[in-house]
Amino acid sequence: MLSTSQGRKVGADLRAGLLAFSVLTAFHAADTTAIERQKVSDVRPLLLAALDNGEAHGVLVGEAAQWMAQVFKTMAPIEIDVRTVMTLRQPGCKRLAITTAQDGVWDFNRTERAAAPERKALTWMINYCRDGSLFNEETS
Repeated sequence: MLSTSQGRKVGADLRAGLLAFSVLTAFHAADTTAIERQKVSDVRPLLLAALDNGEAHGVLVGEAAQWMAQVFKTMAPIEIDVRTVMTLRQPGCKRLAITTAQDGVWDFNRTERAAAPERKALTWMINYCRDGSLFNEETS
């Protein structure tokens, strides 16, 4: 049988162990939800991957990334996420949503400047076909 002080120590050790287990589990869960991003110098490989898989994730590298770093005054990676919005009538063509996002961007388009750089994102859509053409749903 445990004395009162031994019981408190076992209880404290048990609580510490459960806390450590919870923290490690949370870190592991965060790692498994992290998106693996393909390095791309333009968006086309991600568009093709989204046609096949419904979504694709990348990070811009190369000259385009260097130019964007100069324009937006940040070296933070430019993340690109592409997802399928809908399948179009033309075989091999889908409506895709493309989101580009970057941390540390100064917004120069406002009448009042932000106090600090911010995460900025832009989402745009395109009708894209496997052959690289831009399908126009209205004229088909």
